Amino acid sequence: MITTNIDYTLECFSLTSSEDVKRYQDFLYHFNGFDVFYKVELINTDTDTSQEKKYFILKNKNQVLVLMPFIQRSITVNNNRTPYFDVVSPYGYSGPLFTEKKDSKLLQKFWDLADKWYNQNNVVAEFIRFNLDGNHLNYSGHLLPTLSNVKGSILKDKEQQWINFIPKVRNNYRKGENNQLTAKIYKENITRELINTFHTIYIGTMDRNNADDSYYFSLEYFTEFIFNNPKNCALIFIYKENLAISTELILLNKNSMYSFLGGTVADYFNLRPNDFLKIEAMNWGRENNYEYYILGGGRHDFDGLYKYKKTFFPKEKDAVYYTGRKIINNKVYLELCGKLNPLLEESNKELHLKISEGYFPAYRQ
Repeated sequence: MITTNIDYTLECFSLTSSEDVKRYQDFLYHFNGFDVFYKVELINTDTDTSQEKKYFILKNKNQVLVLMPFIQRSITVNNNRTPYFDVVSPYGYSGPLFTEKKDSKLLQKFWDLADKWYNQNNVVAEFIRFNLDGNHLNYSGHLLPTLSNVKGSILKDKEQQWINFIPKVRNNYRKGENNQLTAKIYKENITRELINTFHTIYIGTMDRNNADDSYYFSLEYFTEFIFNNPKNCALIFIYKENLAISTELILLNKNSMYSFLGGTVADYFNLRPNDFLKIEAMNWGRENNYEYYILGGGRHDFDGLYKYKKTFFPKEKDAVYYTGRKIINNKVYLELCGKLNPLLEESNKELHLKISEGYFPAYRQ
């Protein structure tokens, strides 16, 4: 179905078949350099039949202006599918994708047409994960500053970068040097063997941290993404002699490096390979003209993980990761809350329309 607003047209496409994927990739080409988190391999690969991968395309005449992938989930009551759906972003940085020529009025036009499409297609609620490039502006729902992300400048002056680290980081790097740690970074020459080594360390780290099942990405997941997007990926390894003891998959987007996923062999924590890795990654980024190294946030704002990441860029302002919540149909939303969560009493209806509080959507709690 197509929705229009004078010169603007919003189209919705499925992302299921190989033909669908090819069409999506053709659209994505319009955002080349800004698109690493929108690669089809990173979009939710869940085979749950109650979920369908889709995306919006906003055009002005024939010019592609906006792309946004999303997952449309059917809503079930007592094992019976209702005619209703909700929408959620794929995991990670998402939301509407623009080029650097952003126009806040264009964002408003996009959301006007998207909300119209939701109403026409029985979508009850929407949960959006935005990226760090300002695509949350003019969102038509409720915007929440969800997590502080550490974003640091890679300085041309290597000595000044070194001075900016807190003393503990410098000491840990020296310890790595004294223990003869070495770094190797691979880009566009990443082999299956290297991906397998990365994956082994990564899964070991997930096991040690009792990670949620959603973080157990398969070897095939990483292989497919890296091989299909060689210009957007770098793998860094820290070695003790010839043994890889720490690793990170870095995603490359325009002028930024994103610390994506990685891990460390627990037996070598005392050598401080993580600090060594981050500084060597910055050195590589400087040599290759990257301007920013984005380390992400913690599991919760200002927790221990966040504080560790902040030690590398203690003087720089964080980037705020926003999420968006929207109820499109209040009446149906409240009916679903009552049917799917018996703990939501009649007196709590007003509370569950205060969508900035608690789990969202409340009927899926």
